[in-house]
Amino acid sequence: LDVARANLETRRYVELMPLVNGGGARAVLYVEFMGEVGEVRKGIERSEHVVGGSVGKRVLDDDEIEQVMALRRAGEPLLHGVPGARKPVGFVEDNAVPVERLGEFVRGFRAILKEEGTRASFWAHASVGVLHVRPMLDLRDGADLKRMERIAVRVADLAQELGGVMSGEHGDGKARGPLLERYFGSELMRAFGEVKALFDPKGLLNPGNIVSPGAIESVHERTRIEPEAGRETGIGGDDGAFFDYSASEGFGHAIEMCNGSGVCRKKEGGTMCPSYRVTLDERHSTRGRANALRLALSGQFGGKGLGDRGVMETLDLCLSCKGCKAECPSNVDVGRYKAEYLAQTYRDRGRIPLRARLIANVRRLNRRGSAFHGLANRMIESKVGRGMINRMMGFAKERSLPRFEESLMRRVLDPEAGINAGVPEDAPWVMLFADCFTAFNEPGIGLAAARVLNAMGYCVDVVDAGCCGRAAVSMGMLKQGGKLALATSEKVREVIERGGAVEAVIALEASCLSAVRDEWGGLKATKDATADIAARFTSFEEFVVDHWDDARHSALFDAPGGRVVVHGHCHQKALWGMEATVEMLEKIGCSPDVLDAGCCGMGGAFGMSASHYEVSMRIGELVLLPAARGLREGDCLIASGTSCRHQVSDGAGVRALHPAEYAASRLVEGRDSRTG
Repeated sequence: LDVARANLETRRYVELMPLVNGGGARAVLYVEFMGEVGEVRKGIERSEHVVGGSVGKRVLDDDEIEQVMALRRAGEPLLHGVPGARKPVGFVEDNAVPVERLGEFVRGFRAILKEEGTRASFWAHASVGVLHVRPMLDLRDGADLKRMERIAVRVADLAQELGGVMSGEHGDGKARGPLLERYFGSELMRAFGEVKALFDPKGLLNPGNIVSPGAIESVHERTRIEPEAGRETGIGGDDGAFFDYSASEGFGHAIEMCNGSGVCRKKEGGTMCPSYRVTLDERHSTRGRANALRLALSGQFGGKGLGDRGVMETLDLCLSCKGCKAECPSNVDVGRYKAEYLAQTYRDRGRIPLRARLIANVRRLNRRGSAFHGLANRMIESKVGRGMINRMMGFAKERSLPRFEESLMRRVLDPEAGINAGVPEDAPWVMLFADCFTAFNEPGIGLAAARVLNAMGYCVDVVDAGCCGRAAVSMGMLKQGGKLALATSEKVREVIERGGAVEAVIALEASCLSAVRDEWGGLKATKDATADIAARFTSFEEFVVDHWDDARHSALFDAPGGRVVVHGHCHQKALWGMEATVEMLEKIGCSPDVLDAGCCGMGGAFGMSASHYEVSMRIGELVLLPAARGLREGDCLIASGTSCRHQVSDGAGVRALHPAEYAASRLVEGRDSRTG
């Protein structure tokens, strides 16, 4: 439950649990009833009578039932989010005892663990006398391997003493095979061997399971971690990492939070893992990538470590969508690990590829393109110019390139734009963060946001504070990303200190806001120096919702004419959710239809790449692009990410709107909702 509270996806499920003595529960027992509503209610009343005086909660709503069951399903993989070298190991997982003796078994098991100097998670099917118990052990530690052997023997004997068995659900396997003779005796074991020999004389099927399983010392031989592996590479320590992994006690331990449960192998619903959904290749799942990194760091790739070529090939199709950070119960953040891997690889090689450097400097390129937008647009539309760009950047010829416009900073100074016109002098100020794309490619979004904020009674200051570092981080240039974040946060701090009354810093681009909220606080170079400024950042929709009731002049909006379909940016869905976007649209009179779609497939520069173009489009075709083509006249598609809008334009020929653009389009000019 503690780990669930720290998980982005499951913390909201834990919040459904009733408080105990004013605090969070330390344990939860689910009692499930099936039948007609009346029968279920009677069953609940009987159970409440039996456990009178305890804290309980009835859950009868379908949606709420699904949420509490989602927490129960996440229980086992959640446990691997526990920081440190010791992880829950499933070698004595499913002992089964008569249910009336379950209390004795738990007390005896805990006594064994205490004597061995460790602890365990207890989880699962209490009603039938089966608990999934996973002791916390470090399989690289020789002392813990001996503890593993002793615990296996003592717990098996305990289950037998209480009239139970050592494997009640998942079978004996290689972990418990060596203990079978203690339970069945030598005569039955010989009989098992004779029966198997009749049907499998060559010993081809499941060799080493049940029949001739080996000695007790072999219990740990088939674990996924080789004993003592990783000592030479410093796994579990800081390893000179760019990100701060202190919460998991090191980069190596962060990677090992992947326990192999395969929640990432989703085919629908949620955000992760987009490339797996279209390839159905284990290598391109979150689990496959985490395993590749784990094997490289632990020296199990023959000493090549992070330099193993196959590791990069395995990470190549990761879109850094952050879906795994939120939806993996163990909080495995492969997008961050990929950036870390690239950064350490560049450092070891002493060079950074040209393409990575160009993409990381997107703000500088966009600024120059905007300054000469007429010439720049003609260049990207010409055959020669586009061919040169494709060769330098590795872009797909099928992709369009973003057009340049006069910068947002210049546009807001134009009196015809009307920004801050008519806003009272004593109005509170908000800062509009001019990101790399809103500032130079889509200034109309910034102008639209400013109009809505003005209508709500706020004066808007558009600030050219610099780059958030998103592109540099995504390309693995973490040192540069940290420097950009520090410089940008310092510029924002200067503006705030000079103005003194800035209500908030509003970011319009979801990927930039995710960089501020996630990477700024994650990089060692920035986490302390930027924390106060990062806390001031908010999305446009969050600000509108939070200040809707206290705005001086609440804006009045027209009701929409058609259906409003919303696609959420993958970073937004992973880190702060779609609730504010939906609530804002509802406040201006919409009933938005939120697509159950994962990443759009663009993933920033990922979908621009020639080598990734096909995968990018296949991801888009899962949900988003068919939905865009299905729009009717008068319908509108809303997407907060510039990459998402780019994908929709290229793949469906539809122009999607930013939430600020849509809100501004429904704004009734010159009227105050207080007077009608």
